[in-house]
Amino acid sequence: MTTMTCKMSFALVTVADSNIPDYKEINSITGKVRELINHTVKCNAISECEEFVRSVRYKHIILIVTPDMINEIFVQNIHQIRHVQSIFLFDPNVTMDSHCVYELRRLSYKVCIQFILTTL
Repeated sequence: MTTMTCKMSFALVTVADSNIPDYKEINSITGKVRELINHTVKCNAISECEEFVRSVRYKHIILIVTPDMINEIFVQNIHQIRHVQSIFLFDPNVTMDSHCVYELRRLSYKVCIQFILTTL
């Protein structure tokens, strides 16, 4: 039996402070989607994320962002970059209330879900 792997032109960028308690969980998620994604990048700061997103030409970039970093994504207009397809909010402890998530979705259709899945 032949196993085929189909990788699309995707990059996954995680934007999170490596000192947060849930960072291991973010690493776990990144590892599990690596089979489908061409490139994964871990950024500890918004400036790193912005530099990567603006310098590469992947057709699709997916961001996983923690609540403490989400506002800077909008301040730096990273959500408006054409290649950024989706922004997943990684908030397993549900620190942001639903109204805040709703407001983020109003700012950009790219904020597609509040990402609280802790087991894949």
